[in-house]
Amino acid sequence: MQATLNPLSEPAWLWGAIRATGALASGVIDGREAATALADLEHGSALGGRLEELRGRTVLIVTHSQRSAALALIELDGVARRLVLSTPDLAPRHLPLVVTTARADACVRDAASPATLAVPMALTVTLSARPESPAPVRRRTETTEWILLTSGTTGVPKLVQHTLGSLTSALAHGRPLPGRAL
Repeated sequence: MQATLNPLSEPAWLWGAIRATGALASGVIDGREAATALADLEHGSALGGRLEELRGRTVLIVTHSQRSAALALIELDGVARRLVLSTPDLAPRHLPLVVTTARADACVRDAASPATLAVPMALTVTLSARPESPAPVRRRTETTEWILLTSGTTGVPKLVQHTLGSLTSALAHGRPLPGRAL
């Protein structure tokens, strides 16, 4: 009897799940400005050869495009210690609180996002519009924490910690597991 891999269960990582489910062959990240075939990530990276510089870091993802955010998440899950997913409508006055609370030390942005942030970062990487060669060696070294922002009643965002498993549990089990506030 052959074991069945459940790519949505812990300790899965996003790139591993994409490969395990066969989505690499036909999957596409579609956006208003362009579409990116998941197979393109097999041969390239949107991080401009800087993936290893982001390994083990807490990375703030600041993108205008959902496609750019999806590329960053796929490339960084299992690599970054923590991913902090900013929303395009985050008020600039709240950014220092988010960076400080999450202890972010790196930023991944797309070309439509501000080149500099109000908070200095040790490392800033701009995503390319398309994955470029060469592809990095994709290996999981972290169980990445995913930090999502929620709107509070005061308007100040609250940070909620998840794992890939807690975010995908609704797909695997029919009901989501709650995140943990930071």
